[in-house]
Amino acid sequence: RPTFTPVLAAIQGAIGSKYKIDVSYLSPHVNLASRLESATKQFGVPVLLSDEFHSLLSRAGQRQCRLLDRVTFKGSNRPMRIYSLDAHRDSSEINRRTTKVFSKAVEMYIEGDWENAIRIIEKCKLVWGTDMQCDTLLAVMESGVPGDNWRGFRALDEK
Repeated sequence: RPTFTPVLAAIQGAIGSKYKIDVSYLSPHVNLASRLESATKQFGVPVLLSDEFHSLLSRAGQRQCRLLDRVTFKGSNRPMRIYSLDAHRDSSEINRRTTKVFSKAVEMYIEGDWENAIRIIEKCKLVWGTDMQCDTLLAVMESGVPGDNWRGFRALDEK
């Protein structure tokens, strides 16, 4: 299991004039949280987790998450895997297996094997029915083949 050493770098303080003062907190972590929150709309989920946060969860917690994509956010050039929290799904064997298969499909997508990833995600949709996370990734892959410039991630520049 990877170890995670948090790097705490932030600026906190009062900003304003003698008539109005606001407290502010500036940090790359605050920016990342804002980007993750904005990306929830694209995937149709209430919360997204970064790979670093996901790695800190217990095994039981990780089993309730689903790998969705590998992305970079505006202001960062470091690709990260993002996860949804699928605690609302029942814990039936079929859902657990489908989640594992979906994660393998996402890995295929990351590796550039979009044809097989599409085929597998379509099968996952047969089990899950309407699923915006599946639809989002399918839309990305149906926009074309990865090509030689595919680096295993895409940029989420929307705020």
